[in-house]
Amino acid sequence: MDWLFEGVFSVYLVLAAASLVLLGLWWRDHKGQWLVALAPILLLALTYFLLDKAVETRGEQVQRRLREMGDAINRKDARAILRHLSPTRFKHLVAGQDEFIRRADALLKEGWFDTVVMWDFRVGPPGIPAQMSAKAKGGHAAEQFLVIRTHWVEERPGEWLLADFTAHNPLVNTDEKVSIPHFGQ
Repeated sequence: MDWLFEGVFSVYLVLAAASLVLLGLWWRDHKGQWLVALAPILLLALTYFLLDKAVETRGEQVQRRLREMGDAINRKDARAILRHLSPTRFKHLVAGQDEFIRRADALLKEGWFDTVVMWDFRVGPPGIPAQMSAKAKGGHAAEQFLVIRTHWVEERPGEWLLADFTAHNPLVNTDEKVSIPHFGQ
């Protein structure tokens, strides 16, 4: 049901096509009935747009959180990542949040990369890993391209937080995990 709130392009395309057909018919005939038929379609398009802007779906929230974490990494601010991690279930190859942030901070301060660029976000239903493509630029990373798979949990109703993630090389074996400095495998 998320399609109702995510502003899916194909829905806008169908509404635009129907509007153009009705406008074309009105242009041909100059009959008011075509404009009357157009009004509910325009109202439907406006309602769909407002629903898209008013409701943040799980997919939109996960994507927003991933972007905010990427921005924090680019600012070299490992602590800013904490608010996106599940306080009860986050555990990534290390003891937990505090150890993860300590290691992430060391990774950032040692200049393993200067920036991270992210794209191609794919967020499916709960239980299916969300993934994105990412590239570390500069520093020791030397333009390393990765696919990041993330696992999210609903801490409180409507609040999705990161529980774990894995990095994969998309050019070799996408099932095999890539080792990240300071974190091991």
